[in-house]
Amino acid sequence: MLLRAKIKEVYIFFNRLSQIRAFRLSIQGIILSICIGYLIINFQNSIDLLTNIRINYLALASSLIATAISVYLGAVGWGLILKAVGEIIPRKESTQIHLSSNLAKYIPGYAWQLVGKAYLTNQAGASSSGIGIAMTLEIILLVVIGFGLVLIFLPDELILDSLNLGFINNQINFFRALGIIILLIIPGVASVSLKILRKFQAKNPLHYMALFSASSVILAGWLFLGISFWLLGVAFLPINISEIPLFMFTLAASFLIGLAIIIVPGSIGVRESIMVYILTLFSIASPIAVLIATISRLTLAFSELSLYFISKLSFQKR
Repeated sequence: MLLRAKIKEVYIFFNRLSQIRAFRLSIQGIILSICIGYLIINFQNSIDLLTNIRINYLALASSLIATAISVYLGAVGWGLILKAVGEIIPRKESTQIHLSSNLAKYIPGYAWQLVGKAYLTNQAGASSSGIGIAMTLEIILLVVIGFGLVLIFLPDELILDSLNLGFINNQINFFRALGIIILLIIPGVASVSLKILRKFQAKNPLHYMALFSASSVILAGWLFLGISFWLLGVAFLPINISEIPLFMFTLAASFLIGLAIIIVPGSIGVRESIMVYILTLFSIASPIAVLIATISRLTLAFSELSLYFISKLSFQKR
């Protein structure tokens, strides 16, 4: 009981501390400074290397298209998740809500994207309980699917060098099989979760096929984003198609770790630093890795902004 009381006191202390704006800003500043410093260090002495690069503009344009498709699939997934919990909103409207809330993640304060999405969805006619369940399911699907992809695309060298599980003969196949199992059971686990949550959403019918479709769409969004990241590598380096697993792993791992550091808006700097760190482990020159990671952020932001304006114009015409 004494230990529980102490833990509660510590939780209350840090919860109050996190609500102090000056403290949050100072932590954000420290994390951003470290990440930007890391990127600058890895980008030094790069003039000679970068001048010899021949940019593959077709791969660069293809990367932008793949990123835009991934962003759009995320919006489709949000509409399907709403349908799964019984909140039926027209596709164009749910798409615009998702694309609008995407832009809010770059505003200082990690809650703006969630608050914006909840407010806009509520204005569209969805209930507060349905929105809460839908947003929880969306985060769970994003994280679990991303984690499954991390396991599937774990580089062989990383497993052999970093892990030593004596009770498993073939560690590489074990992790990949585990990742595949996770992806296969996601719809079933999510459906069970919906049944448990039915008492909070009893007034609306639940649509399990919509949840399965949402899982498939979100998985496709992850894959398109990973291919987009690989295409960026192709734009600056002579990279073979066999390197797709490395770029898929780097993309998924950096997104998940960046998502965990919620205090930094949009994981700016954090995600790019992780990308650079992983890519340099596999013999990609650090200046090129910084370039790829930075342009990856720019293509994502440009895609989100472009799709937002396209959806806004389409919705206004409607």
